Amino acid sequence: MAKKTILLIESDPKAVATVTGALAADYNLTVVGGEVEAVDFLNNKTPQLILIDFDLKPRDGLQIFSDLKTSVKTVMFSASNNIPLAVLASKAGVAAFLRKPLNTEELKKVVEQNISGEEGKLCWPKELDFLQGESSELTKLFPRLLEAIKSNKDIILLAEVGVPKIGLVDFVHLNSARKKRQLMSLDLKDFAKEDLEAYFWSSLTEMMSLPGANSIQADESRCGTLYLENIEALDAHFIKTIIGFIKQRRPKIDKSIQVVIGINDERLLQKIDLKDCCVIKIPPLRERKEDLPCLLDLYLKGASAQYNKVVDAIAADALKFLLAYDYPGNYQELESLVQAAVLAASANVLQKKDFPFDFNALVKVVTKKSLRRGLSLAPAKQQFEKGLYELLLAKLNQDQTAVASFLDIPKTTLLERLEHLMD
Repeated sequence: MAKKTILLIESDPKAVATVTGALAADYNLTVVGGEVEAVDFLNNKTPQLILIDFDLKPRDGLQIFSDLKTSVKTVMFSASNNIPLAVLASKAGVAAFLRKPLNTEELKKVVEQNISGEEGKLCWPKELDFLQGESSELTKLFPRLLEAIKSNKDIILLAEVGVPKIGLVDFVHLNSARKKRQLMSLDLKDFAKEDLEAYFWSSLTEMMSLPGANSIQADESRCGTLYLENIEALDAHFIKTIIGFIKQRRPKIDKSIQVVIGINDERLLQKIDLKDCCVIKIPPLRERKEDLPCLLDLYLKGASAQYNKVVDAIAADALKFLLAYDYPGNYQELESLVQAAVLAASANVLQKKDFPFDFNALVKVVTKKSLRRGLSLAPAKQQFEKGLYELLLAKLNQDQTAVASFLDIPKTTLLERLEHLMD
Protein backbone atom coordinates (compact mmCIF):
# COMPACT_ATOMS: atom_id res chain seq x y z
CA MET A 1 0.00 0.00 0.00
CA ALA A 2 1.35 3.43 -0.96
CA LYS A 3 2.39 5.68 1.88
CA LYS A 4 0.21 8.69 2.63
CA THR A 5 1.72 12.12 2.16
CA ILE A 6 2.20 14.68 4.94
CA LEU A 7 3.27 18.29 4.36
CA LEU A 8 5.28 19.81 7.23
CA ILE A 9 5.55 23.61 7.26
CA GLU A 10 8.38 24.23 9.72
CA SER A 11 11.54 26.38 9.94
CA ASP A 12 12.80 25.12 13.33
CA PRO A 13 15.48 22.43 12.71
CA LYS A 14 14.81 20.74 16.07
CA ALA A 15 11.10 20.40 15.35
CA VAL A 16 11.87 19.13 11.83
CA ALA A 17 14.18 16.49 13.30
CA THR A 18 11.54 15.40 15.84
CA VAL A 19 8.75 15.10 13.26
CA THR A 20 11.01 13.35 10.76
CA GLY A 21 12.15 10.83 13.32
CA ALA A 22 8.59 10.09 14.38
CA LEU A 23 6.88 9.92 10.97
CA ALA A 24 9.31 9.44 8.07
CA ALA A 25 9.28 5.65 8.29
CA ASP A 26 5.50 5.38 7.88
CA TYR A 27 4.63 8.38 5.71
CA ASN A 28 5.91 10.37 2.75
CA LEU A 29 7.00 13.48 4.61
CA THR A 30 7.67 16.68 2.66
CA VAL A 31 9.24 19.57 4.59
CA VAL A 32 8.95 23.22 3.49
CA GLY A 33 10.27 26.20 5.40
CA GLY A 34 7.50 28.70 4.86
CA GLU A 35 4.40 29.98 3.12
CA VAL A 36 5.77 30.39 -0.43
CA GLU A 37 7.06 26.82 -0.61
CA ALA A 38 3.81 25.51 0.92
CA VAL A 39 1.68 27.27 -1.70
CA ASP A 40 3.91 25.90 -4.47
CA PHE A 41 3.60 22.35 -3.11
CA LEU A 42 -0.20 22.55 -2.70
CA ASN A 43 -0.61 23.88 -6.23
CA ASN A 44 0.90 20.65 -7.54
CA LYS A 45 -0.08 18.00 -5.01
CA THR A 46 -2.70 17.34 -2.32
CA PRO A 47 -1.33 15.74 0.86
CA GLN A 48 -3.45 13.71 3.26
CA LEU A 49 -2.41 15.89 6.23
CA ILE A 50 -0.66 19.20 6.94
CA LEU A 51 1.49 19.91 10.00
CA ILE A 52 2.28 23.58 10.65
CA ASP A 53 4.14 25.49 13.37
CA PHE A 54 2.33 28.52 14.76
CA ASP A 55 5.68 30.12 15.67
CA LEU A 56 6.72 30.79 12.06
CA LYS A 57 8.07 34.24 11.15
CA PRO A 58 7.33 36.86 9.86
CA ARG A 59 3.72 35.60 9.54
CA ASP A 60 2.52 33.11 12.09
CA GLY A 61 1.17 29.67 11.24
CA LEU A 62 -2.47 30.62 11.83
CA GLN A 63 -2.25 33.48 9.33
CA ILE A 64 -0.61 31.18 6.79
CA PHE A 65 -3.19 28.44 7.38
CA SER A 66 -6.03 30.91 6.85
CA ASP A 67 -4.53 32.13 3.57
CA LEU A 68 -3.90 28.62 2.25
CA LYS A 69 -7.69 28.02 2.19
CA THR A 70 -7.09 24.29 2.16
CA SER A 71 -9.61 21.58 2.93
CA VAL A 72 -6.81 19.22 3.99
CA LYS A 73 -6.89 18.42 7.71
CA THR A 74 -4.25 20.46 9.54
CA VAL A 75 -2.46 19.92 12.86
CA MET A 76 -0.82 22.97 14.46
CA PHE A 77 1.76 23.18 17.24
CA SER A 78 3.41 25.96 19.24
CA ALA A 79 5.84 26.54 22.08
CA SER A 80 3.21 28.77 23.69
CA ASN A 81 0.97 27.24 26.33
CA ASN A 82 -1.78 29.61 25.33
CA ILE A 83 -5.24 28.09 25.66
CA PRO A 84 -7.06 30.98 23.88
CA LEU A 85 -4.66 30.47 20.95
CA ALA A 86 -5.59 26.78 20.74
CA VAL A 87 -9.28 27.71 20.86
CA LEU A 88 -8.80 30.34 18.13
CA ALA A 89 -6.99 27.79 15.94
CA SER A 90 -9.80 25.28 16.44
CA LYS A 91 -12.41 27.86 15.42
CA ALA A 92 -10.37 28.67 12.30
CA GLY A 93 -10.59 25.01 11.26
CA VAL A 94 -7.41 23.45 12.67
CA ALA A 95 -8.05 19.78 13.49
CA ALA A 96 -5.67 19.49 16.47
CA PHE A 97 -3.27 21.70 18.44
CA LEU A 98 -0.08 20.37 20.10
CA ARG A 99 2.48 21.97 22.38
CA LYS A 100 6.23 22.02 21.67
CA PRO A 101 8.54 20.38 22.39
CA LEU A 102 6.60 17.66 20.61
CA ASN A 103 5.99 14.32 22.27
CA THR A 104 6.59 11.73 19.53
CA GLU A 105 3.99 9.25 20.78
CA GLU A 106 1.33 11.95 21.07
CA LEU A 107 2.27 13.25 17.61
CA LYS A 108 1.94 9.78 16.08
CA LYS A 109 -1.44 9.27 17.71
CA VAL A 110 -2.81 12.63 16.51
CA VAL A 111 -1.49 12.04 12.98
CA GLU A 112 -3.06 8.57 12.84
CA GLN A 113 -6.40 9.93 14.06
CA ASN A 114 -6.52 12.71 11.49
CA ILE A 115 -4.93 11.13 8.46
CA SER A 116 -6.99 7.93 8.31
CA GLY A 117 -10.30 9.63 7.53
CA GLU A 118 -12.64 8.01 5.00
CA GLU A 119 -10.62 8.10 1.83
CA GLY A 120 -12.29 6.68 -1.24
CA LYS A 121 -15.73 6.59 0.37
CA LEU A 122 -17.72 9.24 -1.44
CA CYS A 123 -21.04 10.46 -0.11
CA TRP A 124 -23.58 10.33 -2.93
CA PRO A 125 -26.81 12.31 -2.29
CA LYS A 126 -29.98 10.89 -3.83
CA GLU A 127 -30.57 14.18 -5.67
CA LEU A 128 -27.51 13.33 -7.77
CA ASP A 129 -28.88 10.07 -9.20
CA PHE A 130 -29.51 11.78 -12.55
CA LEU A 131 -25.73 11.92 -13.04
CA GLN A 132 -25.26 8.16 -13.00
CA GLY A 133 -24.22 6.64 -16.30
CA GLU A 134 -21.30 5.75 -18.55
CA SER A 135 -21.12 8.73 -20.91
CA SER A 136 -17.79 10.40 -21.63
CA GLU A 137 -19.16 13.67 -20.20
CA LEU A 138 -19.53 12.07 -16.77
CA THR A 139 -16.05 10.57 -16.82
CA LYS A 140 -14.72 14.12 -17.23
CA LEU A 141 -17.04 15.74 -14.69
CA PHE A 142 -16.33 13.93 -11.43
CA PRO A 143 -12.50 13.92 -11.45
CA ARG A 144 -12.62 17.70 -11.99
CA LEU A 145 -15.22 18.11 -9.25
CA LEU A 146 -13.25 16.04 -6.74
CA GLU A 147 -10.10 18.04 -7.52
CA ALA A 148 -12.05 21.26 -6.93
CA ILE A 149 -13.29 19.96 -3.57
CA LYS A 150 -9.76 19.04 -2.48
CA SER A 151 -8.33 22.38 -3.58
CA ASN A 152 -10.98 24.25 -1.55
CA LYS A 153 -11.16 26.82 -4.33
CA ASP A 154 -14.49 28.50 -4.88
CA ILE A 155 -16.61 26.76 -7.53
CA ILE A 156 -18.62 28.23 -10.40
CA LEU A 157 -21.30 25.63 -11.13
CA LEU A 158 -22.50 26.11 -14.70
CA ALA A 159 -25.74 24.38 -15.66
CA GLU A 160 -28.53 25.12 -18.11
CA VAL A 161 -32.14 25.61 -17.05
CA GLY A 162 -33.65 22.27 -16.10
CA VAL A 163 -30.36 20.84 -14.79
CA PRO A 164 -30.63 20.44 -10.98
CA LYS A 165 -27.65 21.97 -9.16
CA ILE A 166 -28.49 21.26 -5.53
CA GLY A 167 -27.36 17.61 -5.77
CA LEU A 168 -23.89 18.74 -6.90
CA VAL A 169 -23.77 21.31 -4.10
CA ASP A 170 -24.64 18.59 -1.58
CA PHE A 171 -21.93 16.38 -3.12
CA VAL A 172 -19.34 19.16 -2.72
CA HIS A 173 -20.25 19.71 0.92
CA LEU A 174 -20.58 16.06 1.98
CA ASN A 175 -17.19 15.15 0.49
CA SER A 176 -15.28 18.13 1.85
CA ALA A 177 -13.24 18.47 5.03
CA ARG A 178 -15.99 20.78 6.33
CA LYS A 179 -18.84 18.28 6.06
CA LYS A 180 -19.53 18.41 9.81
CA ARG A 181 -20.33 22.09 9.45
CA GLN A 182 -23.46 23.54 7.85
CA LEU A 183 -24.32 23.83 4.17
CA MET A 184 -25.90 27.27 3.86
CA SER A 185 -27.47 28.94 0.84
CA LEU A 186 -28.73 32.30 -0.36
CA ASP A 187 -31.15 32.74 -3.25
CA LEU A 188 -29.90 35.99 -4.77
CA LYS A 189 -33.11 36.75 -6.63
CA ASP A 190 -34.57 37.55 -3.19
CA PHE A 191 -32.16 40.50 -2.99
CA ALA A 192 -32.59 41.89 -6.51
CA LYS A 193 -34.35 45.01 -5.29
CA GLU A 194 -32.03 47.90 -4.43
CA ASP A 195 -33.52 48.45 -0.97
CA LEU A 196 -32.58 44.85 -0.01
CA GLU A 197 -28.83 45.12 -0.65
CA ALA A 198 -28.06 46.09 2.95
CA TYR A 199 -29.96 43.04 4.19
CA PHE A 200 -28.01 40.85 1.76
CA TRP A 201 -24.63 42.09 2.99
CA SER A 202 -25.73 41.61 6.58
CA SER A 203 -26.81 38.02 5.85
CA LEU A 204 -23.66 37.17 3.88
CA THR A 205 -21.31 38.64 6.50
CA GLU A 206 -23.08 36.79 9.31
CA MET A 207 -22.75 33.46 7.46
CA MET A 208 -19.07 33.91 6.58
CA SER A 209 -17.69 35.62 9.69
CA LEU A 210 -15.18 33.93 11.97
CA PRO A 211 -16.42 33.46 15.54
CA GLY A 212 -14.96 35.89 18.07
CA ALA A 213 -12.27 34.85 20.52
CA ASN A 214 -14.82 34.56 23.34
CA SER A 215 -17.52 32.95 21.21
CA ILE A 216 -19.08 29.71 22.41
CA GLN A 217 -20.41 28.85 18.95
CA ALA A 218 -19.94 25.16 18.18
CA ASP A 219 -17.93 24.34 15.06
CA GLU A 220 -20.82 22.22 13.75
CA SER A 221 -23.08 25.27 13.63
CA ARG A 222 -20.69 27.29 11.45
CA CYS A 223 -20.88 27.55 7.69
CA GLY A 224 -18.72 25.04 5.83
CA THR A 225 -20.07 25.45 2.29
CA LEU A 226 -22.03 28.45 1.01
CA TYR A 227 -24.22 28.14 -2.09
CA LEU A 228 -25.27 31.28 -3.96
CA GLU A 229 -27.96 30.66 -6.58
CA ASN A 230 -29.70 32.82 -9.18
CA ILE A 231 -26.86 35.33 -9.38
CA GLU A 232 -28.15 36.28 -12.85
CA ALA A 233 -31.03 38.10 -11.13
CA LEU A 234 -28.64 40.85 -9.99
CA ASP A 235 -27.18 43.73 -11.98
CA ALA A 236 -23.56 43.60 -13.22
CA HIS A 237 -22.19 45.95 -10.55
CA PHE A 238 -23.80 43.99 -7.70
CA ILE A 239 -22.40 40.72 -9.11
CA LYS A 240 -18.90 42.19 -9.38
CA THR A 241 -19.06 43.44 -5.79
CA ILE A 242 -20.15 40.04 -4.47
CA ILE A 243 -17.36 38.23 -6.34
CA GLY A 244 -14.83 40.75 -5.00
CA PHE A 245 -16.03 40.25 -1.42
CA ILE A 246 -15.75 36.47 -1.71
CA LYS A 247 -12.27 36.61 -3.22
CA GLN A 248 -10.80 39.15 -0.80
CA ARG A 249 -12.12 37.59 2.42
CA ARG A 250 -11.29 40.38 4.85
CA PRO A 251 -9.56 39.37 8.14
CA LYS A 252 -12.77 38.57 10.03
CA ILE A 253 -14.19 36.46 7.19
CA ASP A 254 -13.69 32.68 7.35
CA LYS A 255 -11.32 31.71 4.53
CA SER A 256 -11.97 27.99 4.96
CA ILE A 257 -15.56 28.29 3.64
CA GLN A 258 -15.93 26.97 0.10
CA VAL A 259 -18.34 29.10 -1.93
CA VAL A 260 -20.34 27.55 -4.78
CA ILE A 261 -22.00 29.94 -7.25
CA GLY A 262 -24.71 28.52 -9.50
CA ILE A 263 -24.96 29.99 -13.01
CA ASN A 264 -27.38 29.17 -15.84
CA ASP A 265 -26.08 31.49 -18.57
CA GLU A 266 -22.54 30.78 -19.81
CA ARG A 267 -22.24 34.37 -21.06
CA LEU A 268 -22.11 35.54 -17.45
CA LEU A 269 -18.66 33.94 -17.11
CA GLN A 270 -17.26 36.78 -19.21
CA LYS A 271 -18.28 39.24 -16.47
CA ILE A 272 -16.73 37.31 -13.59
CA ASP A 273 -13.11 37.22 -12.45
CA LEU A 274 -12.43 33.49 -12.68
CA LYS A 275 -8.95 33.61 -11.15
CA ASP A 276 -8.60 31.06 -8.32
CA CYS A 277 -12.03 29.59 -9.17
CA CYS A 278 -12.92 26.18 -10.56
CA VAL A 279 -15.56 26.24 -13.31
CA ILE A 280 -17.56 23.00 -13.34
CA LYS A 281 -20.07 22.46 -16.13
CA ILE A 282 -22.87 19.94 -15.60
CA PRO A 283 -23.54 18.33 -18.99
CA PRO A 284 -27.03 18.97 -20.43
CA LEU A 285 -29.15 15.95 -21.30
CA ARG A 286 -28.65 16.32 -25.07
CA GLU A 287 -24.91 15.64 -24.53
CA ARG A 288 -25.64 12.39 -22.66
CA LYS A 289 -28.02 10.55 -24.99
CA GLU A 290 -26.17 7.27 -24.37
CA ASP A 291 -27.28 7.53 -20.72
CA LEU A 292 -30.95 8.01 -21.65
CA PRO A 293 -32.00 4.37 -20.97
CA CYS A 294 -30.49 4.65 -17.48
CA LEU A 295 -32.28 7.96 -16.85
CA LEU A 296 -35.59 6.63 -18.16
CA ASP A 297 -35.31 3.65 -15.82
CA LEU A 298 -34.63 6.01 -12.89
CA TYR A 299 -37.58 8.27 -13.64
CA LEU A 300 -39.87 5.36 -14.55
CA LYS A 301 -39.32 3.69 -11.18
CA GLY A 302 -39.86 7.00 -9.37
CA ALA A 303 -43.08 7.81 -11.21
CA SER A 304 -44.44 4.26 -10.82
CA ALA A 305 -43.89 4.42 -7.08
CA GLN A 306 -45.34 7.95 -6.90
CA TYR A 307 -48.58 6.98 -8.66
CA ASN A 308 -48.71 3.41 -7.31
CA LYS A 309 -48.80 1.92 -10.82
CA VAL A 310 -46.94 -0.98 -12.37
CA VAL A 311 -45.24 0.58 -15.43
CA ASP A 312 -41.89 -0.99 -16.16
CA ALA A 313 -41.10 -0.60 -19.87
CA ILE A 314 -41.20 1.75 -22.85
CA ALA A 315 -42.21 0.66 -26.36
CA ALA A 316 -39.40 0.62 -28.96
CA ASP A 317 -40.95 3.28 -31.19
CA ALA A 318 -41.49 5.55 -28.17
CA LEU A 319 -37.86 5.06 -27.13
CA LYS A 320 -36.67 6.04 -30.63
CA PHE A 321 -38.77 9.17 -30.41
CA LEU A 322 -37.32 10.03 -26.98
CA LEU A 323 -33.78 9.52 -28.29
CA ALA A 324 -34.41 11.94 -31.15
CA TYR A 325 -35.69 14.74 -28.90
CA ASP A 326 -33.24 17.39 -27.60
CA TYR A 327 -34.89 18.26 -24.25
CA PRO A 328 -34.56 22.06 -23.98
CA GLY A 329 -35.85 21.64 -20.42
CA ASN A 330 -33.15 19.02 -19.71
CA TYR A 331 -33.52 16.47 -16.91
CA GLN A 332 -36.49 18.16 -15.29
CA GLU A 333 -38.37 18.07 -18.59
CA LEU A 334 -37.61 14.37 -19.08
CA GLU A 335 -38.73 13.55 -15.55
CA SER A 336 -41.98 15.51 -16.05
CA LEU A 337 -42.63 13.74 -19.37
CA VAL A 338 -42.18 10.32 -17.78
CA GLN A 339 -44.38 11.22 -14.82
CA ALA A 340 -47.17 12.40 -17.14
CA ALA A 341 -46.81 9.30 -19.34
CA VAL A 342 -47.01 6.94 -16.37
CA LEU A 343 -50.09 8.77 -15.11
CA ALA A 344 -51.74 8.48 -18.56
CA ALA A 345 -50.68 4.88 -19.26
CA SER A 346 -53.31 2.18 -19.47
CA ALA A 347 -50.79 -0.70 -19.52
CA ASN A 348 -47.40 -1.54 -18.07
CA VAL A 349 -45.58 -0.44 -21.27
CA LEU A 350 -45.48 3.27 -22.20
CA GLN A 351 -46.49 4.13 -25.77
CA LYS A 352 -45.77 7.25 -27.81
CA LYS A 353 -49.29 8.48 -27.25
CA ASP A 354 -48.75 8.50 -23.49
CA PHE A 355 -46.08 11.22 -23.64
CA PRO A 356 -47.45 14.80 -23.56
CA PHE A 357 -45.24 16.32 -26.28
CA ASP A 358 -46.58 19.60 -27.68
CA PHE A 359 -46.91 20.20 -31.42
CA ASN A 360 -43.58 22.07 -31.71
CA ALA A 361 -41.75 19.17 -30.10
CA LEU A 362 -43.39 16.72 -32.48
CA VAL A 363 -42.36 18.83 -35.48
CA LYS A 364 -38.75 19.08 -34.26
CA VAL A 365 -38.39 15.34 -33.73
CA VAL A 366 -39.97 14.39 -37.05
CA THR A 367 -37.83 16.97 -38.89
CA LYS A 368 -34.68 15.68 -37.23
CA LYS A 369 -35.45 12.05 -38.09
CA SER A 370 -36.19 13.00 -41.73
CA LEU A 371 -32.96 14.96 -42.14
CA ARG A 372 -30.88 12.16 -40.62
CA ARG A 373 -31.91 9.86 -43.46
CA GLY A 374 -30.04 12.07 -45.95
CA LEU A 375 -33.01 12.40 -48.30
CA SER A 376 -33.35 15.05 -50.99
CA LEU A 377 -35.89 17.81 -50.41
CA ALA A 378 -39.03 16.18 -51.90
CA PRO A 379 -38.62 12.74 -50.22
CA ALA A 380 -37.60 14.43 -46.95
CA LYS A 381 -40.77 16.54 -47.03
CA GLN A 382 -42.84 13.43 -47.68
CA GLN A 383 -41.20 11.54 -44.82
CA PHE A 384 -41.73 14.50 -42.51
CA GLU A 385 -45.44 14.70 -43.34
CA LYS A 386 -45.90 10.95 -42.95
CA GLY A 387 -44.10 10.86 -39.63
CA LEU A 388 -46.11 13.79 -38.28
CA TYR A 389 -49.45 12.22 -39.22
CA GLU A 390 -48.41 8.91 -37.63
CA LEU A 391 -47.46 10.62 -34.38
CA LEU A 392 -50.66 12.65 -34.22
CA LEU A 393 -52.79 9.60 -34.93
CA ALA A 394 -50.98 7.66 -32.22
CA LYS A 395 -51.50 10.46 -29.68
CA LEU A 396 -55.17 10.89 -30.61
CA ASN A 397 -56.01 7.18 -30.54
CA GLN A 398 -56.22 6.90 -34.36
CA ASP A 399 -59.07 9.41 -34.41
CA GLN A 400 -58.77 10.90 -37.92
CA THR A 401 -61.46 13.50 -37.22
CA ALA A 402 -59.56 14.76 -34.18
CA VAL A 403 -56.28 14.93 -36.16
CA ALA A 404 -57.95 16.91 -38.97
CA SER A 405 -59.45 19.27 -36.41
CA PHE A 406 -56.07 19.70 -34.70
CA LEU A 407 -54.38 20.55 -38.02
CA ASP A 408 -57.34 22.75 -39.04
CA ILE A 409 -57.84 20.94 -42.37
CA PRO A 410 -60.88 19.10 -43.79
CA LYS A 411 -61.00 15.43 -42.94
CA THR A 412 -61.22 14.58 -46.67
CA THR A 413 -57.89 16.38 -47.24
CA LEU A 414 -56.28 14.41 -44.43
CA LEU A 415 -57.56 11.10 -45.83
CA GLU A 416 -56.27 11.97 -49.31
CA ARG A 417 -52.83 12.85 -47.92
CA LEU A 418 -52.71 9.64 -45.86
CA GLU A 419 -53.66 7.53 -48.87
CA HIS A 420 -50.99 9.22 -50.98
CA LEU A 421 -48.26 8.86 -48.33
CA MET A 422 -49.03 5.20 -47.64
CA ASP A 423 -48.71 4.18 -51.33
